[in-house]
Amino acid sequence: MVLIHGMEGAIDVCLSYGNYECNQSPPVFGVPLPSFCNMTANCPPLDDFDDGVRSGDSPPFYHNEQVSYTCNNGFTLVGSSSLTCDDGAWNDDQPVCLANCVVSAVPDSDYSSGGSVTHGTTFNVTCDSGFSTGTTRATEFSCNDGVLSPVTLPTCYVLPGVSILLPERVNPYQPSSFTCYARGNPVPEASSVHLYRRSGSNYNTTGITRRSSTVSGSERAVVFDVDSVYPQDFGGYQCRLYFENNTYYSKLITNATYVLPVLESKVEVTSTSTSVGLQWNAWSDGVDIGDPPLVGYDVFAQKDGKWVAVQSVDQPTTSAIVINLTSDTDYIFCVAAVREGTGGTGHVCPSNGTRTHCGKPSASPTGLQVAAINPKELEVKWEHLPTESAECRSGVTHYMIYYVSTGSTSLNSLMVPNDTSSYTLRGLETYLDYTIQLTASNKDEESDRSSETASKTIEEVAPAPINLTIPQITKSSFTVSWSTPLPSNINGNIQKYIIRFKRTDSAVDGDYGMEEVWTSAFDGKHTVTAVLPREMKYTVQARLLDLNT
Repeated sequence: MVLIHGMEGAIDVCLSYGNYECNQSPPVFGVPLPSFCNMTANCPPLDDFDDGVRSGDSPPFYHNEQVSYTCNNGFTLVGSSSLTCDDGAWNDDQPVCLANCVVSAVPDSDYSSGGSVTHGTTFNVTCDSGFSTGTTRATEFSCNDGVLSPVTLPTCYVLPGVSILLPERVNPYQPSSFTCYARGNPVPEASSVHLYRRSGSNYNTTGITRRSSTVSGSERAVVFDVDSVYPQDFGGYQCRLYFENNTYYSKLITNATYVLPVLESKVEVTSTSTSVGLQWNAWSDGVDIGDPPLVGYDVFAQKDGKWVAVQSVDQPTTSAIVINLTSDTDYIFCVAAVREGTGGTGHVCPSNGTRTHCGKPSASPTGLQVAAINPKELEVKWEHLPTESAECRSGVTHYMIYYVSTGSTSLNSLMVPNDTSSYTLRGLETYLDYTIQLTASNKDEESDRSSETASKTIEEVAPAPINLTIPQITKSSFTVSWSTPLPSNINGNIQKYIIRFKRTDSAVDGDYGMEEVWTSAFDGKHTVTAVLPREMKYTVQARLLDLNT
């Protein structure tokens, strides 16, 4: 700091050395004070900046002025990217731009296309799988102002062996192809590459044929055809290379086939005489065993000890009806889920058995006879239905008797055991016509009804007339009236009435006199016209006669 007493010439001197700033101090007790000049120095010029661009303030560089630096492409800035002038001195050293390194291509490595490495960095060259730089070649390098150290990059040499074995996945036991990629320098011959099915220490080439091969670089791709690809349970597949008196193996492939879907739950069955209905739980990806996608289900039935496919349904249906079956026959069913592709039928679910219902008996009972044995009873007889007509191994289980009286719309029925061929119908109405039919039943079905057979219950002994009166008496005759008991069918077919009479005085003990009145001539009363003594008392009776009297 320089104190100046109002000397303008001195201010000019200050300007020649740097920046200054003068400020007038406030008066003290009314007396002006001298001014003060604060002075800062300029910074020295900067060196030329190669391989980059400097930007910011221009010379002269005053206090607090800044400059910035950026490098051209292919160079890396070493040092601070900006400088600030601080009272005649720069706050840091001036940076420089140093060249990056260009890395040439190293085939079969992570630098197979080459590249650029920043100055000051260290990097490694790593060969691809199946290649190596050898045990004495450097693989770590550093870059210093455009120069690699070490200077010579490595070379990746192919390692003999089998890089990969690729199967075309199929369902178990289906034909497929496998491609074996074998490498070496020189490229291995196709004849030195072999495919085996390996199970433990056993190697099998049955059904495996070498088809073709192609070469790409140092690798030969050999294609094999396999007649039937075995699932994992029977081992796996492996490629083997014989090269320069050494043997090289691929990784064992155990997933050459898809896993067939498995249904865990038992199928549910319901049956009729000629069909069986099946219901099962749907196969679920991620829950049940097997690889998707699922296309449907196959239904199997066991015949002669073998499972036979009887029906197929598409996804997502989970039910089926198997028809045209034999009645009264035992069947066992199971269901398998099916994934896409040939041979995609999976393992069958737990089986379930059923017996179809017996068929309808092919005939009705024959030899039907009906006879009246009492006024309210009919005896029914028939011949047993032959077992072969029952259409059921268990034969006839029972008979059904159907009967109805004339004029009635109410059909009656009752069940009769299969070990009898006659039955007495009781509690019928007297002297009525009945129509009788018979059926035979097995455990599931009933036959058609037999032909109708009609019979009539017999009439009862005619009861005495009722409401007997003598409405008229003359000197030589008397008239008798009466009524017939109701309902009229109780008396059956009434033919005639008999009037009995005799004198009741004690002096005479004679026989009854009788007169007959035919039903066709009866009009509700009858006059006795026999020669009768006058003024005598008589006892009179009326009686009706039917066919049973």
